[in-house]
Amino acid sequence: MEKAIRAFQFLFNILNHICIVVVTIYVTWHCFLMNLSDKFIVQYDMHVWLCTLGYQLMMAEAILTLYSSNCWSFFYAPKTKRTLHWLIQVIGSLMAIVGTTVFYSTRQFHFQTTHSITGLISLIFAVVGCINGIAAINTQKVYKKYRIRPVVSKMFHKFIGIASFVLGMMSLFYG
Repeated sequence: MEKAIRAFQFLFNILNHICIVVVTIYVTWHCFLMNLSDKFIVQYDMHVWLCTLGYQLMMAEAILTLYSSNCWSFFYAPKTKRTLHWLIQVIGSLMAIVGTTVFYSTRQFHFQTTHSITGLISLIFAVVGCINGIAAINTQKVYKKYRIRPVVSKMFHKFIGIASFVLGMMSLFYG
């Protein structure tokens, strides 16, 4: 029975990766089909493309890196998985920050739609999650200096990370 559950998890993990990649390719394809002579359209497409790559691809894959049945990080040691997680997560967060900044600079009115509000909150959570990720990596040092227990630091990091990702997906949906 345990082998069947593992096979089921592995299969759905592969399907999850396929969905992530298909959506990313679809959005990339649409972004580069637009009229690239219009400055606004180029900045809009860069926003869409960078935020989709940041959230949909990089952040999703960073989260999945730590999953025990993940098809591409299954054989890595836990330390390698954590390193890959934070590297991919930082790259995804930077892409989302740049994508948001590019579009923010072209607009006169900001944060008036569900898409923009959830995106901003998600971006704030992503930055907080990255900062807290440093504390989560160095839990022993944080405990010695600030007396914050490692379990508290890691749980806060997981909560902020999941909230950031869910809000980012909501923002992509409403966009």
